[in-house]
Amino acid sequence: MTPEAETILLNKITQVMRDLHEHGTEDGEAMFMLGAGADHVCKTGQAPTWAALKSRLSDTETLGLLAQIDVEGQAAVAKDQVKQAYALQILGLSVAAIGAQSPQIRTATGLMDDLIATALGNYRKHASKGATPLN
Repeated sequence: MTPEAETILLNKITQVMRDLHEHGTEDGEAMFMLGAGADHVCKTGQAPTWAALKSRLSDTETLGLLAQIDVEGQAAVAKDQVKQAYALQILGLSVAAIGAQSPQIRTATGLMDDLIATALGNYRKHASKGATPLN
């Protein structure tokens, strides 16, 4: 990743983390969507956790996942499904940060990944076992 790309990514992650700190984590529906999205991606990638999924993605798989998240995010925005788009943005930023060299990105992504892991755990604990993923 170029230094310019890392700067852009860090700015986007910082904006999302600020919003999460101020509002996002208190929005149960958005956190449910985040957990559901992470669960769907983990199941698709046959990984038990978000960290395990990220650690096993090849460069090609990372790009494919980012493209899929982008398509689904744009569709959610077009349907005015703001909370689903928000959750997809968080997942996408986490995946986009794989391999980043910046210590600031690594720290911010670690915090974001902790939130994703918590949302995933809560989704798996509380969601109906027969429910279809929201992606």
